[in-house]
Amino acid sequence: MHGKIALYLLVLHDGKMIGNFEKDELMERYVRYWFHDGLPEAQIPGEIKREKFSIISGQLDETEAYLAEQHIEWQNRSSLDMDDILHLLLTDRK
Repeated sequence: MHGKIALYLLVLHDGKMIGNFEKDELMERYVRYWFHDGLPEAQIPGEIKREKFSIISGQLDETEAYLAEQHIEWQNRSSLDMDDILHLLLTDRK
């Protein structure tokens, strides 16, 4: 039987469990979008973090639906590395 071995992460912060995550799901979930022009002032659905020409989204489908609906074109999109994802999970929580 050939199968994929899933890697699960149990994330703790100050001794409290934040969650139990599958590595591949996290890698697919957190995406950075780069934009040639500036971003709208309003927060984009799924947006977790914003810089002048980029956002990080934790809800790919919601973000892309909004961008398409608003006719906002992105220049590039890439997954975050696991270090960046863990940083978001541990420090940028609301």
